[in-house]
Amino acid sequence: MKTMQSKSQNKRTNEGEGGKKMIRRKTWFTLIELLVVIAIIAILAGMLLPALSKAREKGKAIACLSNQKQVGLGILLYKEDYQGCFPTAYYYLDNNAKPYMHWSGLIHDYVKGKNAFVCPSMENGGWAPTCYTGNVNAFGEAVTSPDGQTTDTGVDYQAPRISYTCNELIMPRKKKSSLTHLVQIKDMVLKAPSDEILMAEFTDSKARLMGTSAGGGTAIKSHRPASGVGDGSGSTVYDSETAGTVGRNLSAVTVAAAKALAGTDSTQLHLNYVAWDRHSKRANYLFADGHSGVHSLEETLDPNKFLWGKKAYTDTSVAGIVDESGNPIR
Repeated sequence: MKTMQSKSQNKRTNEGEGGKKMIRRKTWFTLIELLVVIAIIAILAGMLLPALSKAREKGKAIACLSNQKQVGLGILLYKEDYQGCFPTAYYYLDNNAKPYMHWSGLIHDYVKGKNAFVCPSMENGGWAPTCYTGNVNAFGEAVTSPDGQTTDTGVDYQAPRISYTCNELIMPRKKKSSLTHLVQIKDMVLKAPSDEILMAEFTDSKARLMGTSAGGGTAIKSHRPASGVGDGSGSTVYDSETAGTVGRNLSAVTVAAAKALAGTDSTQLHLNYVAWDRHSKRANYLFADGHSGVHSLEETLDPNKFLWGKKAYTDTSVAGIVDESGNPIR
């Protein structure tokens, strides 16, 4: 009796409404369906990754701009303590014998942290001091060898890693104390500080920063200032330390000359030190009034609004700056 009742219950369980038998089966993706899903995911990833990469780079560019503002604040505080004078790009403490005192060493007490001197987008993490010996801490600190026997006291007074260089027309290098044509300038003499570059971003190119000097030998010259001018023509380097004919004009570098000489060594234009296309074909610049801005190469070299300085403020041998037609820049 129980057996018959059990069979009857099983029959009702296996039959659906209307007495139809219900068929239960497991559902699985077919191979074609799986491949379609994978293809869709790949297409979406291909669309999203470039956008994510651009967003990430945009974040780095904003962080770089913030770093420049911190550096600018440090320079403003330095000027307050030194009668409004801008620091020099660098000078040697012992008249052309290392170590040297770099502008980043002069203002490091006014800037919080070492990371402010480095752009996050710079591939090498920033350049080390020119006279780097492999055991540099920061800002000229004496470093003792692992065996405790020797101490390196010749390290340069420069940030341990740096991504920024200054404008030679406002902050010149002065290696030799005997130079008389270079002066340290005050902020009040600038013609248009909000339109005059004070700091730019260093290039990632080792070739563009290589150079040779008596004091430092052949090295990556991470302490040298940049400029947007040439001495006599748009492709001849201007060196603020080299005394020229009194009353001569400097020439504003043209966009064509800058691009033609990009990648060549530092014996050409000192604009070669600058990464003018690091952030989406543009770059961050710190201006003499302390603000930072984003500009293209063309904008910085426009002779009708030349942003690399309205005159060679620190070089008394220079009369003015002219465009390729010989007209004064504006």
